[in-house]
Amino acid sequence: MPFSRGTESRYLFLKLLDSEGDSRTPRPVVPLPSQPPYTAHVGNLAFDLTEGEIENYFEGCKVISVRIMKDRMDNRPKGFGYVEFADLDSLKKALTLADGQLAGRSVRISVAEPRKHHSWNHS
Repeated sequence: MPFSRGTESRYLFLKLLDSEGDSRTPRPVVPLPSQPPYTAHVGNLAFDLTEGEIENYFEGCKVISVRIMKDRMDNRPKGFGYVEFADLDSLKKALTLADGQLAGRSVRISVAEPRKHHSWNHS
């Protein structure tokens, strides 16, 4: 994966292995946020899951919203999404649910990278 000079040292990459030993795409480890939004990236989701089913998975956590990411062309789910929580404790609790079973699949949960803000320079 290409990095700009110096960026590589800022990220620790994990190689995640499933029970069959297949390697998964590594994700950068993102530190816990010190202020809102408290958002988790949720991966390996079944394609027929609803936002309500994902919210139910995080029972006991204060869920604000669930977003299932969909393909722009055909509007099909991509198999991952984001769950925003009301507080840091809820996000921490959600992280402990990683690798649990949801609709027959082992759910991957990690701290989401902060949203990128685009600044358009029209000079």
